[in-house]
Amino acid sequence: MKRRSNLLIALFCAASSAILTISPLSAEQVQLKDGRFIQGTVVEHDDKGMLFEITETKGRVRLAWSQISDKDAERLRKVEKKQEIDLHIWLKGVRITLIDGSLVEGVGKEVDGAWEIINTDYPKGRVFKKSDLEDGAPIETDINVDAFAIFEPKQVIDDEIAANPPEDAKSWYRMALIARQYRLYDEALTYLANAEDFTPDEALTKSIAELRPEIETLKQQSGALKALDIAAELQRKKKYQDALVVLKNARETIDKTSDLIKVIDDMMVDIDFNLTLLVTQTFYAQLPKEITSFLKRDKSVNVANALSFVNSELTGLVVASVASRMSTADYLMSTEEATQRLRLRLGDDEAAVKLRSALREQRATFGRKGWYQVVGGPLPNAGNIPQANNPDRDGDGIPADDLQARNREDRRNDRRDEERANDAARRANEAARDAENRARSRENGSQPDANDPRMKVPANTPSLNDYWKRLSSGKRRAWLEASFVRLSNLVWRDESSSKYEDIVFK
Repeated sequence: MKRRSNLLIALFCAASSAILTISPLSAEQVQLKDGRFIQGTVVEHDDKGMLFEITETKGRVRLAWSQISDKDAERLRKVEKKQEIDLHIWLKGVRITLIDGSLVEGVGKEVDGAWEIINTDYPKGRVFKKSDLEDGAPIETDINVDAFAIFEPKQVIDDEIAANPPEDAKSWYRMALIARQYRLYDEALTYLANAEDFTPDEALTKSIAELRPEIETLKQQSGALKALDIAAELQRKKKYQDALVVLKNARETIDKTSDLIKVIDDMMVDIDFNLTLLVTQTFYAQLPKEITSFLKRDKSVNVANALSFVNSELTGLVVASVASRMSTADYLMSTEEATQRLRLRLGDDEAAVKLRSALREQRATFGRKGWYQVVGGPLPNAGNIPQANNPDRDGDGIPADDLQARNREDRRNDRRDEERANDAARRANEAARDAENRARSRENGSQPDANDPRMKVPANTPSLNDYWKRLSSGKRRAWLEASFVRLSNLVWRDESSSKYEDIVFK
């Protein structure tokens, strides 16, 4: 809010010296017996409880002392005894009634039959024309208006001190209470130190000694509560990493016995869970992109090299991409952390099951013709080669001997590629986790039935190389993605649902 000059305050300022027995206590963070925290202002209080105005809704609720945590109830009852000091700062202002019956208060002046009002709703001032006002309603001038309803609290306090400099310990103590009321905790501690410089009497010395730790605690809580609000907003925006940084920093600044520690810890657990989910989702989002980039780099790549890439390089590239995307200016995620988070959903413990239950089920498929033994399917890695055309019959006219020689050379090349592909796949399939999955699958009766017609090998099966050569780039990507899902130790596969060429995974 734009600061107004001291002169403007001085024109309207008239601080009241009246003694009040009931006045708003302060902007509080109060913990209830059920552990919840509420923020607002204590409007009034008695021996049974207090009337509390909630900051967010402006609604008021009557709270019995028995509903409030013992620590806060004791603290607030102590504050009750201090309220013989007036915590208001008044300005001379005006009150007008609008045509809809609502009231507007503030400092103001009349200009050609209209009224210009300044308050917290209209910090730059707003002009209300005669047509805006209720007919016949009086314009109340020269009334006491709460300065804090017109200007920012720090401005009001600074200008009050400038206009009426405190000259004794009690005056500085009053300013400390006012600053505390509006959550200006640093200023409140400064004013208490000023009060001590004036050598207060024994009673006031005791009051200062009681108030200081209370303000220090509120200062800690204020920062922590603000951090909780900031973290909640960051969580809503899925900026979980930055939310964790905010909460970690807040946790280090408050007393380890504070009830807010558990609130912060619980929120950190929830945010950390969501961050792990986001890491996993990003992992699967980046997987096809890295495969596509690989295929674009080498459009003529053979299947052996493609499978070798899947087994030896792809995991590192995807994890590095995830770590980079999860890192922010305040939070650097390493590839080790990304990998660790990806492993959290793989086990059978409660935490892993909870993570998997929050993830969307996905499906990868090799297609009926692409499920080769190299990735766990029934189709052989080298298929049957059709016979050469008879040169004595209609056909392509290639001599059988030449074609057979060419076929022998092709088969030798295919065997070399197949051996490399088999070797790459064998290394992945030897992983302990795949063995455990297959064992669990057999126990559940979910292993594909060898007698099922879908497991039967066709009489003429193209070799894996021939199959690969006929695939479009899009289908190559899908086949390699299915291969990764089938062979990777960073993927959780639902063995009870995965049958034949389809794989269900999370």
